[in-house]
Amino acid sequence: MAKSFAILTREQAEARIALIGKRGNALTNDIQAIAVTAIGYANVHGDVTIAQSIYTTLATLGGIRLNSFVKYCETFGQLAYDKDTKNFAYFKRDSAERDPVALMTQLKGTRWFDAIKQEAPVSVYDVAEMVRKMIAKLEKAGKQEGVTINNAELIEGLADLVEGIEPAAK
Repeated sequence: MAKSFAILTREQAEARIALIGKRGNALTNDIQAIAVTAIGYANVHGDVTIAQSIYTTLATLGGIRLNSFVKYCETFGQLAYDKDTKNFAYFKRDSAERDPVALMTQLKGTRWFDAIKQEAPVSVYDVAEMVRKMIAKLEKAGKQEGVTINNAELIEGLADLVEGIEPAAK
């Protein structure tokens, strides 16, 4: 059953915002502790169950930067993520740190949410930004051998349209 919501008073909203900040920081720190533990278990013991368990939980929650979490685990752990099965697998890498103390030192200055830079918010109404992204994708696709882009002549016209428009403030 879906929870119903009502418009809060300004004071109630401010109190909830403060609480969200505190809970958000605690959640981020908990995810960091589990990410480091998952990497440690994979590197030292070859065990991927912690990585898989937290991934499943985070995927169920939604709203978490899951791609950044996966990249963090793959970058520092002997872990590989299979997007088809949505599972982590053990992936032996000679460069992975296996010594627990050295691993903790290596991970001390790195946070899971920094593995992939978060995109700056863009308004859903920023048509120029949408066109820029589409042009970039088409240009990338056009460089691939054997790829044909239908109506490619439209790209130049679109590029001309957005050329003089300043990107939205980030």
